[in-house]
Amino acid sequence: MANKHRVLSHDVLLSSGNVPFQFVESYKTLRTNLDFIPIDEPCKKFLITSSIPEEGKSTVSINLAITLAESQKRVLLIDLDLRKPTIKKNLKLKDVRSGISSVLADQKSEDDCIVYLSDLNLYVMTSGPIPPNPAELIGSDRMQHLIRRLEEKFDYILIDTPPVSVVTDAALASRLVHGVIFVLRQKYTTTEIAQQAQNNLKNVGARIVGCVFNAFNAQKSRKYAYGHYRYKRYYTEAYK
Repeated sequence: MANKHRVLSHDVLLSSGNVPFQFVESYKTLRTNLDFIPIDEPCKKFLITSSIPEEGKSTVSINLAITLAESQKRVLLIDLDLRKPTIKKNLKLKDVRSGISSVLADQKSEDDCIVYLSDLNLYVMTSGPIPPNPAELIGSDRMQHLIRRLEEKFDYILIDTPPVSVVTDAALASRLVHGVIFVLRQKYTTTEIAQQAQNNLKNVGARIVGCVFNAFNAQKSRKYAYGHYRYKRYYTEAYK
């Protein structure tokens, strides 16, 4: 991996206020490192994922998007977790009904599904209604065409996807971006699972450009005792 970064909590949003200075600075450091990645295109596109759920990938996606937007960049955050989306809830966008699944189903235009958060200078496209065929939509030509249209309008596109070890969505989406930012929650993910997840991405040609180490939360760590199988089952059973 090109870069490694450490943040202080796996579930704190920069938009919540009263955020520790070190926490803010950790995201500014990540922003700086992304700025220096040599990409010869006007729009830089990154995918954010993790090995398993509960590692804080969506929180990292939101915080990184906020930090990039603070530098007066046009930033679009896309929730491509079409199975268990959380960005709409985390950003309190309760009145938003349509999202990227609506665009891919040809029910709405992309402009209709982009929400501008003026207080954050951030553009967001939520997941939209949960579809019956997430992997097929993500791997479709329509998805590639959508990203090509969107990249003409933004300086950065960040795509939040499901964890690598439970479904194939992140691997499919990795072909849409310049690089992958891999989120690891310390003392939560086993080395074996994390390594296998990274190998899964590399096997499809994904470029892992950085790793974010989320700080350990002792009170929630017991959830991992249920094991990797529980998480995979949670994501897949509802979509049989």
